[in-house]
Amino acid sequence: MNRKVSKILIIGHSGFMGKALYSALKKSESDVEIVGVSTSEIDLTEQTEFRKMEKIINKGTIVIICSFIKKQVGDNLENLYKNMTMTKNICDCLKSNENVVKAIFISSAALYGEDIENTNINESSPIVTNTYYALAKYCAEKIYGLCLKDTNSKLLILRPPTVYGPEDSAGGYTPSGFYKKLYNNEKITLWGDGTELRSFLFIEDFVNILKSFLYHDYEGIVNIAPEDNHSFLEVLNELKVILDKNVIFYEKKRTKNKVDHKFDNSLLRSVIGDYQFISLKEGLHKIYLSRQSMN
Repeated sequence: MNRKVSKILIIGHSGFMGKALYSALKKSESDVEIVGVSTSEIDLTEQTEFRKMEKIINKGTIVIICSFIKKQVGDNLENLYKNMTMTKNICDCLKSNENVVKAIFISSAALYGEDIENTNINESSPIVTNTYYALAKYCAEKIYGLCLKDTNSKLLILRPPTVYGPEDSAGGYTPSGFYKKLYNNEKITLWGDGTELRSFLFIEDFVNILKSFLYHDYEGIVNIAPEDNHSFLEVLNELKVILDKNVIFYEKKRTKNKVDHKFDNSLLRSVIGDYQFISLKEGLHKIYLSRQSMN
């Protein structure tokens, strides 16, 4: 970018992805001030609170927007409204501040439909907003686009699939969640036989890819997903070896059809080059090593 970057502001730096990004940038960007704000400091749903954030943004600031109410918290109309309120307040701050050189919004690959079969997902794939969460993410993308259209700020929208890693406390139906349950000897329930294919992004890859985009001139939407996909059953089998435990799981009858997902990340590679993703096996092993070091 032509304009000099003096500060990187991470909105939502206390969450799983924001925390990892904040920690990594603190170590790698020695010439840039790294600042984070979270709901414990600024109520992102209150417009008056955003006056505080406006004071943080000075000349040459990149704003990374990680803050969003997750689907696991509740996929409902109330959280849709809260997410839209946060988006509106952040936009009010961005569009009135000429010091912002770039805004990066962390969206989601959930926009392509969690129950839609697609083994060639790319940025032109149809949007399927069949959850409140996906609808909120898609609306936020459009709002940020309209908000920043007539400003000097660049806008980058990144769409990751399920992100997993050692610090993921949310758990759920993810590699991190499976690890947590197995480690604690808790029961695991699989939908059907667990053979549906998904893309899983390790947290280090999320951080490294975002860092590659920080000072890049590219604007628009990019999927940041590995082309390899894996089944949930495969995740459990890998964990069985790593933890040296028998995996006992229960099959729950599907309420929807089995569908597979696979990404074409040609655009990502054309922008940042031939990035080498961390394999599922290596990512799960990194979770194991991290948990061992804490014991």
